[in-house]
Amino acid sequence: GISDVIGQEQNDFVSFGDKQFVPIAASGRKHYQPLAVPTARQSTGQNSLLTPITLKDGNRTYNFRRFNGGLRRCNAATLAQQLRPEYLTELIQNGSYLLLYQHLGGARTRSDGPAIVNQPPYFSTEARAALLYVSELYREGHLWVGPLVQLLDFNYLSTRLNWRCERSSDWFTIVIETTVDHFLERQWSPTAAHCAGLTFYTPDVQRTRVFLGDKELKGIIRNAPDHTGRASVSIPLKRMPDFAVE
Repeated sequence: GISDVIGQEQNDFVSFGDKQFVPIAASGRKHYQPLAVPTARQSTGQNSLLTPITLKDGNRTYNFRRFNGGLRRCNAATLAQQLRPEYLTELIQNGSYLLLYQHLGGARTRSDGPAIVNQPPYFSTEARAALLYVSELYREGHLWVGPLVQLLDFNYLSTRLNWRCERSSDWFTIVIETTVDHFLERQWSPTAAHCAGLTFYTPDVQRTRVFLGDKELKGIIRNAPDHTGRASVSIPLKRMPDFAVE
């Protein structure tokens, strides 16, 4: 699916009467656009990253939403418009997801429709500046940038995870149990690799431990308070190797 909403599964919803409004990308500024559903429906379901669908043969799977930045043609020529700083700020503030809808092999589209093959240097000065800014946000820890499959897997697991917290005189113990998908009617026990990147707020990071079933996970990251004023612990996320530039 294609969306011009700035960030999926974000909480920036405004309700008025029987309408819900979400921030959309338009003309480089944030505007609010009503969702075509009444407030009785779950708002997160209307802006979720993964949407359950049933195929014509009866099999079930998930569709995912891609962000087009309010553009009709998303390619290398318009990449900088999708990565405007104000869009990225909105994304970070809402703690939401964003998958770019892109055709990097095309530079622009003629008025009659056919795409034009992208040519060196492939990216404009504005596009390179936008990508460098995304890189800075990633390196400073404000934004997670990852491969499509990794991001979808993380979203899928984190929104379907069963876990509990046990409190004793010495510890806050977080226990990750199972992953349950009621739509696909499946349940399984996640591995440590599946849980990489999960973050839990906790009253005392020094007295918090994380278990996967009955096994304690070592090397958890103890984070200082974020913009909400709350500290947290994270299961380490393995950094993807950088591309070699020749």
